[in-house]
Amino acid sequence: MADNLNDVYALFSVMNMTLLRNIIQKVKVPSVRIRVYLFTLITWVSSSGFAFFPLSEGGYGGTFRDVMHHYVETFSAVGLSIASLILLIVRGFKNKEYRLIAMALVSLLCQCLPAFFSI
Repeated sequence: MADNLNDVYALFSVMNMTLLRNIIQKVKVPSVRIRVYLFTLITWVSSSGFAFFPLSEGGYGGTFRDVMHHYVETFSAVGLSIASLILLIVRGFKNKEYRLIAMALVSLLCQCLPAFFSI
């Protein structure tokens, strides 16, 4: 049941982000478009990659599928997420109106630090 719900979620998230990417093309601010493009790419990588390379039944079994799931898909999705967060933070600190949001995003990015040191 959970796999079916996950498939439906992945399908709708990819469709929604692709639609948003198409709508946002008319926006004149390139930094907004870049962030939306990055987030759309994250959605596509995450949804398609985890669908093509699900974990083995017992977790990590060392198979090709597990290696692709852990190292390629997870690191690319996390890397793209961190890149989009950094772009949002930089843009937030450049504009005084968004400085509080940028500080909140810095704290969100700091939550990722323990994961880097546990690898």
